[in-house]
Amino acid sequence: MSNPLLALAVMPGVLLMMYFYKKDRHEPEPTELVMKIMGWGALSILPAILLELILDPTLLKISGLSQKSMLWLAIRAFLVIGLSEELCKYWVVKKKIYDDPELDEPYDGIVYCVAASLGFAIAENILYVASGGYGVGIMRAFLSLPAHAFFAVFMGYFIGLSKFTDHPEDQRRYRIIAVAVATLAHGLYDFVLFTQVPLIVLTVFPMMGIFWALALWKIRKSVAASPHAFKPQPTLDSQDMANAEPVVLLD
Repeated sequence: MSNPLLALAVMPGVLLMMYFYKKDRHEPEPTELVMKIMGWGALSILPAILLELILDPTLLKISGLSQKSMLWLAIRAFLVIGLSEELCKYWVVKKKIYDDPELDEPYDGIVYCVAASLGFAIAENILYVASGGYGVGIMRAFLSLPAHAFFAVFMGYFIGLSKFTDHPEDQRRYRIIAVAVATLAHGLYDFVLFTQVPLIVLTVFPMMGIFWALALWKIRKSVAASPHAFKPQPTLDSQDMANAEPVVLLD
């Protein structure tokens, strides 16, 4: 794989990560920790591939459906691929960062879910671009990689709610919703592309616009809910004021 092709496979994911990282304006996460989660996300592609290799023929045989039927395409999109991949990303976040003290504000749930998801997406992208070339790389830079980031924002929003909810039942409920919402978005995206029906496939563009709008909305809500957003600014007490240097105004 040539260096330009590798850069095309990797850089869009890195730039997306930088974008979402910079949204964390109140207390940014340690970059080494974000990179660590991206690394684990990249490794999570291995169990995801294994799950897909097991589920694909198993569910096809159980269902008795044709591989070209719309129902099978939906099952494959939502259960075989969507659920397998989002569960693997969720496992990374839950096991590697969820209980870490650094995850100390709701938006951190989004940051780390996006890190795991983009690590996964970059690893997947390298495989696709290595076999498909520049055309595949350009198409995935504008569709697949942002889509993985959006799925992660939806998951991360509910991970943030789970982390900062006191009731154990609500925590579990939000974590289930986190996986479910990401799986539904992922499955819908894949299903539209799997159909290969031009009029259906074209709906991927307005879908991405909707995902983008929803993601920005969830980001704003999470950032606004940060406990660090309301820290009082330090003020000068009387002793500080007495010791302060005089200010000379020149006209």
